[in-house]
Amino acid sequence: MVGEPLAFRNLQYGLSALALAGWLFDRAGWATPLSRGAWLAVLVASLLWCEATSLSRFLAFQVNGVDFSTFDWMLVNTARGHFGYSPIYSATRSGVNHFGVHSSFLLLALVPLEALAPSPLWLVLLGPLAVWAGVFPLRRLVRWSSGEHGGLLLAAILAFVANAWVGRLVSQAFRIESLVPALSLWFLVGWVERRPAWWAPAAVALLLTKEDAALFLAAFAAGAALVERPRWRGAVALVVGCAGWLVLYTRVLQPLLLGRPPTYLGFWSEFGDTLPAVVAGQLTHPLLVLRKLLSSGLWMFFLPLAALPWASPRAAAAMAPTVWLLGTATYDLMHAFENYYPAPLVAFALFGVLDVLRRWRAAAEPARWREGLALAALLAFPLVAGGYCKVVPVDWSRREGLAQVREAIAGAPRVCVQTAIFPHLGYGPLEPLLDPACADVPGTLTVANPGLATWFWAPGEFDAAIARWRASRAVRELPGGFLVFGPP
Repeated sequence: MVGEPLAFRNLQYGLSALALAGWLFDRAGWATPLSRGAWLAVLVASLLWCEATSLSRFLAFQVNGVDFSTFDWMLVNTARGHFGYSPIYSATRSGVNHFGVHSSFLLLALVPLEALAPSPLWLVLLGPLAVWAGVFPLRRLVRWSSGEHGGLLLAAILAFVANAWVGRLVSQAFRIESLVPALSLWFLVGWVERRPAWWAPAAVALLLTKEDAALFLAAFAAGAALVERPRWRGAVALVVGCAGWLVLYTRVLQPLLLGRPPTYLGFWSEFGDTLPAVVAGQLTHPLLVLRKLLSSGLWMFFLPLAALPWASPRAAAAMAPTVWLLGTATYDLMHAFENYYPAPLVAFALFGVLDVLRRWRAAAEPARWREGLALAALLAFPLVAGGYCKVVPVDWSRREGLAQVREAIAGAPRVCVQTAIFPHLGYGPLEPLLDPACADVPGTLTVANPGLATWFWAPGEFDAAIARWRASRAVRELPGGFLVFGPP
């Protein structure tokens, strides 16, 4: 990128060119299995890159405090006896039991860590670790597709670790979606290796991350039943299990835990305001649905892969629900395939490329250009879109100012905190500064920093609020640009 001569994206261009040259001029050497030392070097380098990206962005206040703290506080409050409660939920500007928003029960496995030593660093370090762990099942899928092919394995790992959509997960330290790519890859390994003892637990784990996993798992099973008819019993069992869980969660657990309908149906408000209305709206407006799909971000995602995943019936079936949900969304970030939303597509898209390559290799006279096309697709995938893993500089003077902020708010009965700062101030009586009303409650201290991100504020609104508070309240200006405003 211009002005960033050492940006990782620039290195990827060089690596991709070298990989293609290696395939063109030394196919035998390119196909040589990786040595143990090379494999360990790839593992260590990719893990350090992911961890450094997550940690540096957290220390630089570049992690979205709304999304990250939702999960962080769920764990801490569950350890304190307040099951699943998070005080920071942007959709309602108030706290909720977040297990009623999404079926993220797999998080409960991390509660003992927060009970032992409450800290956001658990998720900051475990998030990238969970994403990176996908390289292990990916290696097995490469082996299933093409044997011990060292060059293809390197290209697949680069496609996985360095693509923008995985990078967005790593860059935001942790989201429940951080678990989806690796779990999906393990599910696929279990399926293609015909190991129900692997794919069934992986499917259960996916259902316990987010409820939409039921859609793509059931769709995968339907696609698998078409091309693997002798395995129809396993496919039917998976569909029935997914449907049963979806009904149990949405009809029983979600109303019990949340106490009201979820707000995210508004993401498809162009078609209706309830689930039946959305379905009916899409069925009765097929041209609008088609227009939205064709104008979505699916082109940016699939064109670099030469659309190869869609040539795999199982991959295509699994990807279809997510593509449909994102492509028809009214919410701009979803419709553009931005942020973390396309995370469920990554594993199945890479599997699709490997599945097609396996079929090509099994042909009586495999064409050389086909292997080159699959390789080019894997190498091109990390070179598009923004969001790849990137280590950022940390302003240590700002970190020192944060220590003085903690001292200034110690003992306060209620503190309203800008969301970029929220994960850094511990687990006291904090409220997220999502709108001016939070800071207007009597007895409330307000912590802000105009130099940091202001998620969910309209342009100019935050600066106007800062000016109003400066004029009407006592203010302490601390190093690093931090402002601590007294009560209204």
